[in-house]
Amino acid sequence: MERHRDLNKFPGDADGDALWRMHVSGDNLNAAREVDFWSVFVDEQNAIGFAVAGLRKGWKMSFSELEDEWQVGTHVIIIPTYESIIHFQDELASEISAFNGVIDGWGCFEA
Repeated sequence: MERHRDLNKFPGDADGDALWRMHVSGDNLNAAREVDFWSVFVDEQNAIGFAVAGLRKGWKMSFSELEDEWQVGTHVIIIPTYESIIHFQDELASEISAFNGVIDGWGCFEA
């Protein structure tokens, strides 16, 4: 197991840190799996609007009400590399901005 952190594969930001922890724990980062990207919205109308836009793009979506905000999950099958995570977050940010939402992180199960 590689213990020296390659900053090209695992940059020094929150996404790189998460991927590095996955790598060090033995996760197979070459295996495609469902990655969950979470977004939050202050009102139900914008959350539903974003969820519908995601469905139209062919994404698997989930939706829930939290205490004072609405959460939408976007679930896609990808290989969890830094590039794929950043690329999808950029695509999400482009969609979310029209609905006054913010990205609130991502996660996935170990492969």
